[in-house]
Amino acid sequence: MIKYRILLPEQASDVYSRIEKFLPDNLRNLNVFLQLFLRKDVMFFEVGDYQGVFWFLNIIPGWKADVHIVLWDEKAHGLSEDAKRILLEVKYLLRLRKVGAYIPDTPEYMPTLKYVEKIGFRYEGLLKLADKYDDQIVNIHAWAFSEEI
Repeated sequence: MIKYRILLPEQASDVYSRIEKFLPDNLRNLNVFLQLFLRKDVMFFEVGDYQGVFWFLNIIPGWKADVHIVLWDEKAHGLSEDAKRILLEVKYLLRLRKVGAYIPDTPEYMPTLKYVEKIGFRYEGLLKLADKYDDQIVNIHAWAFSEEI
């Protein structure tokens, strides 16, 4: 089973260096990103032996959160059951009814759409012109984690 642990603010710079290219434009600034670690509604989890991060934000315990999953180690992509287990455990821990994921509608993110479905998300729809990546306004695919414990 894949292991995971909560990341602390002093680890933010290293996390940023690994996920910067996966962030929307408004977060591609180290100082802005560092502020996320200090917010009460954000939690970062290291996945495996630092194979990636699960980043929960906009957390409202007892109700919902959004997740941003970044796996930079190709071996972690094959651990879909472990990823599902992490999502289930965090969902249970925070008593979440819904966990959302939002994925840009760009060619480089197409494999991500298959991955989130594989780990238990269901497609909810397309948000038109909803975010900015690489200086372009893009549509965003909205997904919700549908697995129960």
